[in-house]
Amino acid sequence: MADTYALVTGSSGGLGAEIASCLVRLHGRNVIVSGRSEKRLAPVVERLTKENPAVKAVMIPADLSELDGAKALFAGIAARGLVVDELVNNAGASEPGSAHELDPHLVRSEMILDYVSPATLTMLFLAHLAENRLPGGRVIQILSMAARFHAMPNFAHYNSAKKAFDAYTKGVEYETRRAGIAVSFHRVYPGAISGTKLATSNITEKNKGIALSAAQVAQVIVAESRKGKRVIIPGFVNKLAYVAAPLTPQFITDRAFYKTYGKG
Repeated sequence: MADTYALVTGSSGGLGAEIASCLVRLHGRNVIVSGRSEKRLAPVVERLTKENPAVKAVMIPADLSELDGAKALFAGIAARGLVVDELVNNAGASEPGSAHELDPHLVRSEMILDYVSPATLTMLFLAHLAENRLPGGRVIQILSMAARFHAMPNFAHYNSAKKAFDAYTKGVEYETRRAGIAVSFHRVYPGAISGTKLATSNITEKNKGIALSAAQVAQVIVAESRKGKRVIIPGFVNKLAYVAAPLTPQFITDRAFYKTYGKG
């Protein structure tokens, strides 16, 4: 449908903005960009409009670190009379630290952002498809290599939220397939992205060149999702990590993460 939109969360910069750009430039998609700050979203909309004047780029600010953020976002979509047939759950945060030192409010906000909100958006999107009688849809879930590790000391809240979202996505994918709902799910495990906190950690500093740029990762995600790839892992090193992470003994990864992201 020519007037449908792709909704990209966490798109005021970084990977989300690059995914929106790929959708606009390479596939002529109308897009809805969303993030907390209208001020930061405005330049993204301006950029997308210049990249492809034939498409529509709309911004709908929403704070997905709050419990009602997902509902507020879809309420904004309904208020504007927009129809969405593609959801890119990209919004997320990863602040390292120990449970006994981090601010509980920060941890709560990040776990909502990394799991509760994207899970809620997925449900709202499925309902939106049914309400608008769309023939099908696409869901791209930006997960993390963190979902593949047994545990991540000093990143316990992020690790557990991403593992939960990973499991949730697999379950919903099976449910929709068995129900005959024409929605394609694509799980993305991007690994470290240059310019992020994870990419500037000691691990990546010792292995410069491993982390891909947001633009490189976005191109892979958009291209492979169009090919029907259910699991998308940008970069050869990340593909190795995807296989190795769950096979590596936990005592080894525990020490590595604790040393890398801890203060001691």
